[in-house]
Amino acid sequence: MLLVLTGMMAVAQTSVWNGNRALWTKGTGTENDPYLLESAEHLAYFAYIVNKGYNTTDLYFRLTTDIDLNGSEDLPWIPIGLGNRWFSEDGCDRRTNSMGFYSDIHPSFLGHFDGGGHCIFNIYVDGEPYAGLFGMVQGTTDNPVVIENVFVINGTVAGATSGGIVGKGINAQISHCWNGASISGTFGGGIIGDGGNLDHCYNTGPVTGTTVGGIVGQNARGIEQCYNSGSVTGEGQSHVGGILGRQVASGITVNNCYNIGTVSAIGPMGSTSPAPAAGGLIGLIVRQSEITNSYNVGEVYGSNHVGCLFGYGQSVVVENSYYLDACTESEMGTASTADFMRSQEFVDLLNAGNKETVWIIDSNNLNDGFPVLAGTISLVDVTSNPAEAGEVTGAGAYMIGTFVTVTVTPTPDYLLNYWSKDGERVSEELSYTFAVTHDCKLVANLTPSDVEELKASALMIRPNPTRGQFVVEGTGKMTIMNLLGQTVLIKDVEGQTTVNLSRGIYFVQLGNVTQKVIVE
Repeated sequence: MLLVLTGMMAVAQTSVWNGNRALWTKGTGTENDPYLLESAEHLAYFAYIVNKGYNTTDLYFRLTTDIDLNGSEDLPWIPIGLGNRWFSEDGCDRRTNSMGFYSDIHPSFLGHFDGGGHCIFNIYVDGEPYAGLFGMVQGTTDNPVVIENVFVINGTVAGATSGGIVGKGINAQISHCWNGASISGTFGGGIIGDGGNLDHCYNTGPVTGTTVGGIVGQNARGIEQCYNSGSVTGEGQSHVGGILGRQVASGITVNNCYNIGTVSAIGPMGSTSPAPAAGGLIGLIVRQSEITNSYNVGEVYGSNHVGCLFGYGQSVVVENSYYLDACTESEMGTASTADFMRSQEFVDLLNAGNKETVWIIDSNNLNDGFPVLAGTISLVDVTSNPAEAGEVTGAGAYMIGTFVTVTVTPTPDYLLNYWSKDGERVSEELSYTFAVTHDCKLVANLTPSDVEELKASALMIRPNPTRGQFVVEGTGKMTIMNLLGQTVLIKDVEGQTTVNLSRGIYFVQLGNVTQKVIVE
């Protein structure tokens, strides 16, 4: 739990980028003590050192706050790991890496990055060879680079090889990432444009280009428990898939994935390869590959090779995978009715190929009734404190990445003090909107509206720290809260009052004065 020096509850804020860079001050870069990136300026400095060629192998970084990149043509984001060039001290040099793309010193991220489930808003990348929050990331077979828990909420990413999270990945593991930005590129994917081994990744943003997929543009190493709901559109002689655009470098397994987005590849026929090709899950496959325990219900359009699961494939094995019978293209897989695909029986069929429960029925109708991956639903708990002081709305189950608004209507005798989210103070407005990234608890903390009750003399607490008992001195209505923002005691105080509490950290509020007390 983060605490400011004054002892007040931490206020969760979005750090807005203004183009500046600043070196972080916390962490040692190890797995147990990662470098903490606590602001947009820290994230920009992180990009700067990577693009200057600093070796980040075996270094760990963790984002600790939401970031607004404030993106525009005047303030573009320079991806972390430019791949074939770097910039000078002033950030303006765009010279090509003269050592060649695959040299040991081309600027790539080589370590571990944990987004902490925080959100990246308003990304803007345009014209970069490798475009995304990260441009180029590169690990080794024995020591892959890791990108996890990153949520790119909105914005625009455009480049030759582009993705919402990563442009190109070599020996890269990308896990629990989400994209809602618009993606365009020759090779484009909602999560990554080229390469990568992916699990638990989700895309809702539109993807447009030549070789494009809802999750990966081309040549992934493996795709597990991912879904796409964004439209995927090919241009010209294209290869387009709801999950993967094309796979030509090696074979791949797409397992426990689904697509509900529209897939379209309409254009002139290719002269040397099967194109255009459009598939509900994969556009083009030319190596031994598998599609297992997956489904597509998105509409698929194309002017040449069109398939409900894959557009054009050689040596493709399809097991326990299904498509909506409204798709009439003849291919492998099983056609099923919409009613059946919304049933528990269908969920059980998908889970039959797994050792554990991966799929659950869409009981909250978040996916038009079709099965959802178990890890993609988050619960939002909303309460008021005190419970009788106001009515709240917004509680429920939501798909990860959904914007949720919680509201409170105080009773006539109360006013909203602040909203807390998982114990952090986040807003003082009656309505608070946020993107869901995990199960969370929202509390509307209210205070009496009688101004006279809020007046208090100087608050004194002694001893502090204490071993269970302390004395509060002042005048007014005293409220004591724990670290989760829960009220543990409300009492009128006039003079000295003795309080007994169990071990923990508390906040004592008397009128408009708040102090922290530590009970050891």
